[in-house]
Amino acid sequence: MQKTTDYVLLELSQDDYYAECLQLLKGALARFVLADDLIIDSVLNEFNRELTLLEIDILSLGMIVNWVSPKINTIELMKMSLGSRDYQMYSQANHIKELLEMKSEANREFSYWITQYSSKKALEELKKR
Repeated sequence: MQKTTDYVLLELSQDDYYAECLQLLKGALARFVLADDLIIDSVLNEFNRELTLLEIDILSLGMIVNWVSPKINTIELMKMSLGSRDYQMYSQANHIKELLEMKSEANREFSYWITQYSSKKALEELKKR
């Protein structure tokens, strides 16, 4: 979560903060299907093996995507419940645009690094043969 600034998360108790981060991590891990040998022990809060720096970075990008998605959905719901004139008047219209761009960029990076990870694993398999 060092790649984001969310003061709401900082207000949580340590247990709630870890629970929230664990949910974001599980969501990222679900999309990182190439690392199917990674398992989270939610009791011990650790993985079953040491992660590479690339795996850590990929998972952190996935966590960002999962973190920003509910914020966008909430703003979209607010926008639908207000008329367009009201929405323009009461909301920060650029805020949703920035969140959408942030999610899009994080998704692009996430997908790119998963592809890099896949290529790296494929090369390692070829070298073993």
